[in-house]
This record gives sequence, C-alpha cells and structure tokens, in this order.
Amino acid sequence: MSAIESDGGTPGFELPILPVPGLFCEGPPVRGIFLSHAHPDHAGLIQHTLPSIPVYSTRLSFKMIMAASIFANLPGVDKERERPMEPGMAVNLGPFQVTSFPVDHSVPGACAFVIEAVGKRIFYTGDLRFHGRKPGMRHAIMEASRSRCFDLVITEGTCLSRSPTEETLSEQELEEKGVAMVSERTGLVVANFSPLNLDRLVSFLRISKRTGRTFVIDAYGAYVLMLAGSEGIRVPDPCRSKATRILIPEGFWVSRSGKTIGAHRSRMESNSIGLSEITNHPERFLALWRPSMLERLFGGSLPKGTLCLRSLWKGYLETHEERRLAATFEAGGVEQRHLHASGHAGREGLVAFLKELDARSVLVVHTERPGALGREFGNLILADDGSPITI
Repeated sequence: MSAIESDGGTPGFELPILPVPGLFCEGPPVRGIFLSHAHPDHAGLIQHTLPSIPVYSTRLSFKMIMAASIFANLPGVDKERERPMEPGMAVNLGPFQVTSFPVDHSVPGACAFVIEAVGKRIFYTGDLRFHGRKPGMRHAIMEASRSRCFDLVITEGTCLSRSPTEETLSEQELEEKGVAMVSERTGLVVANFSPLNLDRLVSFLRISKRTGRTFVIDAYGAYVLMLAGSEGIRVPDPCRSKATRILIPEGFWVSRSGKTIGAHRSRMESNSIGLSEITNHPERFLALWRPSMLERLFGGSLPKGTLCLRSLWKGYLETHEERRLAATFEAGGVEQRHLHASGHAGREGLVAFLKELDARSVLVVHTERPGALGREFGNLILADDGSPITI
C-alpha cells in the first residue's frame, strides 16, 4: 500500500493526536506530506508526525513557517525534512505524481495540488481566495483542468460557515477604505494583523504612502518582507526603504527571537525608529501593532486619540481578552474600527470556480457545513471521519 498526506494542522485548541498508522505512529509508510501553506491550521501537526516522512511545499512556505516559529513560537519543520517544490513541476513518489500551483491566500507561498495516481486525478485547493492582489493565479489551474477532467476536487469551504450578509472586501477595496479612514485622522494610526499576511502588509504600506505617513513595522514584519524579497517577490527592503521604519523594543536582541535573527541586526537598526519619535509626532505614522505590544511598548495604553484598525476576522475579536482590550481602549480614548479582507473564497466566487473546474465529484473540507453546496452540485460527496472514499 502507498500513501501520501496533504496538510496536517491544528484547530487552534488542544486535541489528542489520533494514532493514524504510518503518520503519527508506526504503520504502512507514508511517502510524503504535501503542505499547502504555512498557517498552523494546516501545518501545526507536522511536528507530531514521524520524522522520517519528508515534507513537500514551496520554499516560501517553509520560510514563513520558520518566521512564525521564531517570532510567534509556532511549530517549525526540521530542515532535513524539507523538500521544496517548484510551481508547475511534478514530484513523483511511487504511484503518485503531485504538482503544485500557486494560489492567492493570506500568506505568501500558498499552493494547491494536483494529485495523479492509478489513472485518477484529484485537485486539492488548500486555502484560497479570488479577491486578493494575485487574481491571475487561477488561470494556470484552469489550464491544468482543461487538459483532463478531475475525478475529484477537495475544496476548502471556510466561508460557507459564515453569515451570507458578512461583508467580503477585496484587498483593493480594503486599501481604498483604509485611505479614507486614515486621511481623516490627526493622531497615531495602528493596524492589527498578522505579519505573515504579506498582502495586508502591502495594503497598509500603500495606505501609508497615500496618506503621507511612514509605515512602522516591527522586527517580525521586517523579517517577513526580507524573506519574501529573497524569493523574488517585489516588496520594499524594510532596512533601506524610506517608506518604512522598524520599531525594535529595548532588549529585543537578547531575546530568543532577536538572537535567532541577530545576523540582521545592523541592517535593521540602520532604519529603526524609537517610540518617542512616534509619540512626539503621531500624525506622521501608521504602525503595525499587536495586543502583545500594548504593555511591552506602550505601558498598557495607546496614546489618546489613536485609531486602531483591526484587520482580522471578526470571530477572533469576540473573546474575553478582546472585550477587556476594548474596555481599555474606550477608557483611554482609543477608537477601534474593523477593516478586513478575508483570506478565503466567498461562496459566490467558490461556486463559480468549482463550476469552471467541472470535476466529476466535489468534497468540501475546512468547514462546519460540508453539505452547504448540495443544491449547486449534485455530485457532492459527504465524507465520514475514518471512512475511505473511492473515486
């Protein structure tokens, strides 16, 4: 028997590791794990898999996983397990041929996979969207589907679980709204989003430029830009660009994160900024910000009159900690506004994409509503955990 695995992620809370033979414990060998992107809900369980199993993904995904392990204490992938894939180039493992295709998602390096074996053809979307800064990525996928029909499409369905009235902005629409919001402010503006979201980094960099502000990023954001640039992505060099400055807290270089990237210290410090410059001239800056910075950098409160743009899925903002933060902001004269573009395809775009692919069968994963597309697709498969699917 031959097997491969596509993604291995965590749901964001602790679950027991299932004793899947060959993957987490001894059993029939798994020839490889194919990782669609760097988010922990797809990559977080890699650390628990057998270390003999190679992991296939894009070079940029491996670099984003490394950045998250350095700065966010997320699990990494051992270097000796990494097998970088080139877009459009097939990898052959026993009876399997796997080809990666770049997709638009909220982290760079994301890809989908075409899996071929024993005369059958499967397309796995990973996570994707059609409203980011790289809409042209779908064309290569469509060309692959025209050469021969897919027997099965395994598609993400994240947004199928969300309210149909929930606003879906494109990155371009987010930029335009952001310009309008920031233009009317005279104080500091901070933006809360993951530094791994390269499209969002670019959006807020563009918002900063268009509103006459300098974009302040932390070492995490700067490192992500440097890694993206090393893979040929056209982004500013954060250590040289006049449009950016790097805020480095006191003591950073003796921390675990600082020591790990210590080779870049002199370059980062050459374009650094102190907190006093920001607080003395708040109208000049738009800064990347996270709640963890509140106590460490700002003494527990952002300056009065600050606008905090929360560029995250609203579900992340409904925890007890977030309600407490909202109360702190209100007491301190800080305004919060929501400004977000999803990393996932909306229902309308997903249905159009799947219809264009025109596969023989459709399986929806990464969702709380796997049967939500039953009316649109009579060939929809509903899977049961632990039960095989024959195509």
